[in-house]
Amino acid sequence: EQELSKLDAQDFVSTGEVCAFVSLEELTMPSIASLETLQPFGRGNTRPLFALRAVCMRGRCRVGAQGEHLRFYATDGLSALPAIMFRTPRVQKALDCDEAVDLVFDAVNETWQGHTKPKLMVRDIVYHVAPSKAADTGENTAVEKPIAEKSDAEKPVSIVDELFSETQNIL
Repeated sequence: EQELSKLDAQDFVSTGEVCAFVSLEELTMPSIASLETLQPFGRGNTRPLFALRAVCMRGRCRVGAQGEHLRFYATDGLSALPAIMFRTPRVQKALDCDEAVDLVFDAVNETWQGHTKPKLMVRDIVYHVAPSKAADTGENTAVEKPIAEKSDAEKPVSIVDELFSETQNIL
């Protein structure tokens, strides 16, 4: 109970359920546009959330009148996409983080000044603790291997295929 009292109320806000783990290279304008077939989004049919594992946040900066939002590029070393997280909890921790993180987000095709590009609307950032620090704090560091290291049989075919593969179970 004492440990729980140290956490912010924002740590208990539901961010939804992740539909699929994806790679940055899968997040193209056509793949994101295909998600629009799942509309209308709203209560009972929320926009699908995805996750990226072991990406770095490059070019991090505070944005917004109060500096409460975080803008950055999510990169895996091969691909990079712009990302933003509104009302970022512990924004300074995110700014100081040079380690790989996992991201929970919804993907959108954003049009700005006539140019459209994929963008990550980040809902959660999962920080990893180095094994030596984890031993000191008692934290669990078990992390599944990144998608790039998975065999072809373990990798999802595509975002849409993975989503629709579960329709029989859902319906």
